[in-house]
Amino acid sequence: MKCPKCGSKDIIPILYGMPSYEVLKEVDEGKLKLGGCVISGTEPRYYCQSCKKNRCYPPYLFKRFSQPEDLRKAVTELRFGIGGFFGGNKEITIVKHENSAAMRVTCNDHRDRLIDFLSEISVEKWNELMDRLYRKLYLNEWKRTFESYTLDGEQWELDIKLTGGRKRHYYGNNEYPPYWKELLSALRPFFKEAGVKL
Repeated sequence: MKCPKCGSKDIIPILYGMPSYEVLKEVDEGKLKLGGCVISGTEPRYYCQSCKKNRCYPPYLFKRFSQPEDLRKAVTELRFGIGGFFGGNKEITIVKHENSAAMRVTCNDHRDRLIDFLSEISVEKWNELMDRLYRKLYLNEWKRTFESYTLDGEQWELDIKLTGGRKRHYYGNNEYPPYWKELLSALRPFFKEAGVKL
């Protein structure tokens, strides 16, 4: 487990409910953090001892005077692009429809190889991807920009479209989020289907 914001592995579970003597001992030893007795289902799961913040919240958007909105159900489109001066560019776009999702993978590499692959994926695969992004990679807690200011390196973008015209944009220039390898692992099967190595 690592913090989705800073990447620290100095992260401990948050325990909810009435603590026992043994639990209080673990709290004193810095192995657990108490979260209180009131449980709503929207509480964070971990505490980052580096950031000094609660982390790993369930994937909900909160609005005043309304029920929390599940981000996994609000996403309508995902676009991920990665590339650099020496390695060419690769991009995937997946758009959710009612009973399926349309996928497009494009690739233009330094060998002048062009790929434009169209396919359809099941709603189940779409839901699995959303669940992975938001419940295992904690996408809703990532910073939006990862910048190292290095020239001639690798740039990447992740764009998420939500219902109601809302958008989330994540960007990196030779800098990556803590769950970068896990993001690539989640997207790799879709690129592989198009014959593109990610």
